[in-house]
Amino acid sequence: MLGCPCHDCDGATSCVFTTKVQKHSEQVTYLLSSAQDAVTLIVGQTKARIVCHKILLAYYSGYFNGLLYGSFAESAQAEITLLDDDKDDMRAFVNWVYTGNIFTCHPVSGQTYGAQTKDMVDFKRIPERMWVFGDRLLAPSYSNDSMLAIMSKYRIMFLFPDAAAFVYENTVSESKLRSFIRVLIRSEGPLARSDSSPFRPSVSDWQKILSKNGELLSDCILYGLANKDVDNIPYGAGNRHLYFENDPSPPVADWFEAKGTQK
Repeated sequence: MLGCPCHDCDGATSCVFTTKVQKHSEQVTYLLSSAQDAVTLIVGQTKARIVCHKILLAYYSGYFNGLLYGSFAESAQAEITLLDDDKDDMRAFVNWVYTGNIFTCHPVSGQTYGAQTKDMVDFKRIPERMWVFGDRLLAPSYSNDSMLAIMSKYRIMFLFPDAAAFVYENTVSESKLRSFIRVLIRSEGPLARSDSSPFRPSVSDWQKILSKNGELLSDCILYGLANKDVDNIPYGAGNRHLYFENDPSPPVADWFEAKGTQK
């Protein structure tokens, strides 16, 4: 794992992340005790087949809730084709749906700083990809857990230019993730840390990315790449709450009861 995202938890209380996983497990147990229908997702150009219980997809994703329990034709089908999605993104989401553990749901997301090898390119932006995918699926709880992974990541790692570019290319200006990266640049510029690590991004790495992304370039010029403002670091204990989505999900029992005969 990248480390507990609850570094600032009160040691006398339970870890926030552990509590979240336990609550998620209770939700899954309740839902699976009430409905067992499954659906096969056919994902990506390779048409990977991913099986998941419909009720879990629907509870944790507004997109799947509408698709599986709404008036769409797919609601009555045993298979749903999603060729435009990435199979690894979908597998990570489905794994999380069952476990609630954002650090183990993707094969790359839980690697440590010293363990990156062939997956280094993907590792630079995997938690951010997970957040973006959750946002597209209307799955705020998944995006919020992805934000925990992002915060944990940047406690120990640099902001990589291609990760920043990915965020700017796949989010709107007011999104929580874009805001996090923008404030990270402002409060802990990616060139501010003194570190001889071979994984430290170079000035030329940033130059290549900035030449292709106007909005990112604008924010970097405005805030600087070498700034240091520890009070406003977005993963700090007093600031984390600013970067989580509102989760409108009702208690699982109330949500399931509202489904009525749609089970």
